[in-house]
Amino acid sequence: MSINAGIDISHQVDVIYSLLNILRKNNPALAKWANPVLKLACRKLEVFAVPSVSVEAANRAAGDGVPGDLSDYCWEDQVKDKKMRDKGRKIFHWDHVYPVSQMVQALKGINPLDKSEIERVARLTAVAWILKCENTVLDLKGYRSNRPSDPLEAYKECGIELV
Repeated sequence: MSINAGIDISHQVDVIYSLLNILRKNNPALAKWANPVLKLACRKLEVFAVPSVSVEAANRAAGDGVPGDLSDYCWEDQVKDKKMRDKGRKIFHWDHVYPVSQMVQALKGINPLDKSEIERVARLTAVAWILKCENTVLDLKGYRSNRPSDPLEAYKECGIELV
């Protein structure tokens, strides 16, 4: 579910390291630029993770005739060429199991900066296809942007089972 250890993310780690160094300069103008870039860099780590799929999302996809396995799809596929049959993104939700905002906070908390620790945090990136109604349960339980140290505990508490 998280980024496979065999995938080289050293360049991404270097970028994140540089952004964190910029943010430590306490320059408001630089921070205004670096904060959203850091958030985007963390979000886009998703391209290195194979998505998990909730049982309910898999069942819905099968019932709707979505070809193949949802884990073969990325966020962009949801509406592109009608592959997932989810116009308007009303059925399926691309969930960052380890929320991006939580990852950004963890990275900002690394002191002193250490590339191996940045890589450890970056490798926690995990995404899952769940149903919108499952995401609503996560939100109502307070798990929108903050999850336990084992993010899957939030899924268990909310009754979301991954295939």
